[in-house]
This record gives sequence, C-alpha cells and structure tokens, in this order.
Amino acid sequence: MLSYAHNSPWAYISFRLVVDNNNIISVLHFNNVRTSGTFQRFVPVAFSRSIRVICINRRHYPGTTPFTEVEKSILTSGEANEREILVENIGKDLALVIAGLIRECMIPQAGGITLTGWSQGTLSLLALVSVINEVDENVKGILVKYVTGILMWGKS
Repeated sequence: MLSYAHNSPWAYISFRLVVDNNNIISVLHFNNVRTSGTFQRFVPVAFSRSIRVICINRRHYPGTTPFTEVEKSILTSGEANEREILVENIGKDLALVIAGLIRECMIPQAGGITLTGWSQGTLSLLALVSVINEVDENVKGILVKYVTGILMWGKS
C-alpha cells in the first residue's frame, strides 16, 4: 500500500524477481490488482526474461482512494473544464505513485520501466503524459530516468 499521492492509499501487487541483476525490466500495470490473476500465466515468462510485474489499482478500486462524491459527479456530468482539472490531478497523483513505487520497491534504473494500461487504466497513463511537465521537478526527474516506454491497450 502506497500513500505518496496526497496521503491517499494506492493498492498494488508486486511479482518480485529474486535475482542479482540490476538490468531487470519492470512493468507497472494500471487497472486493478484483480487483473493480477490475468498475469499469472505471464509471470513465469516475464521472470524468465528478467521482467518484474507490478499491478496497481487505479482510483476507486479496493485498497485505493475512492472518488469523492464531487469527483464522481464531475466524471459523470461535470463541465469540460472540471473534468480536465480532475484528469490532470489523476495524472499528477500517478506521477507521485510511480516515484514512490520506484523507491519502495527498490526498482533498479538500469533495466527501465514500461508503464502499461488496460481498459480504463489507459486514461490514467494518458493523464500522466499530459501533465508530465507540470509535476514537481524531482518527481519528473525520477520518471524521466526510469520510464522507458508506455503501452496501452483495450477500450477506454
């Protein structure tokens, strides 16, 4: 459980590789940790290729900060500018979460990180990309050093 984004909890599951190899590639997947079951077949293949998988709940899934009633209202019927601000905040929070995961999970820089999103998890990644130049310079610096790719799939 992380609490880097405005002290809001974010749940995650880390399929940790136990190797003496700093060239591990890490995949941070955004949707919900329940999809970690989907990755059960992927994990042995990933491990055989020195890939570590971390599944992160997006907002409003169990263990991660739920949307407030105001935020839910904005998402469903808010004005365009209100939705834009909310999505920007989701992107900024995600930047903090990724930087926190890098520290907490001791992810080595050498192999890099690929961010993946599935279904509505792609929205979080798009939000992050849209605000990368607006996040704290230290957080941005961490992301620039570590993130080597972004992969999005599914409808959102």
